[in-house]
Amino acid sequence: MENLLGSGKLSDEGSSGGADSHSESGSAPTLRVLIVDDDEVVLSVTTEVIRALGYEPDEARDGAEALAKINETEYDAILCDLRMPVMDGEVLFRVLQERKPHIAKRVIFSTGDTGAQSSHQILKRLGAPFIAKPFNMDELDALIKSVAPARKQSESES
Repeated sequence: MENLLGSGKLSDEGSSGGADSHSESGSAPTLRVLIVDDDEVVLSVTTEVIRALGYEPDEARDGAEALAKINETEYDAILCDLRMPVMDGEVLFRVLQERKPHIAKRVIFSTGDTGAQSSHQILKRLGAPFIAKPFNMDELDALIKSVAPARKQSESES
């Protein structure tokens, strides 16, 4: 179950590595990860992967639902599909950049459409880290750690 949903990166910005493995320390705070995807199967599998990595998952089915949850809960990372109905990942990211820039820095895009020219252009323009579906657990773990707030990360690694 290692390669679950390949990894990609269009620029050198945003996706530099974190620690090699997640610490299972019982006293450390658990990183909260919001998964935003309109595909129920992907959402379910990704939730289990996030849980298996030792993180606390939460789910949203589109950008509007994600924004409502982000307004009520502080997430350490947001794994967001690029293309969704109601509010897509790009619009959600732009809203976060405007209203909550510190949270926008925690967004990781996930897409199975990295070969399409339009997706490639969007991801490059946004400059946020992304992981291609199907994704590799180790790469996903490293990306989550790379965007999580430094305070939480250092506490979870101690």
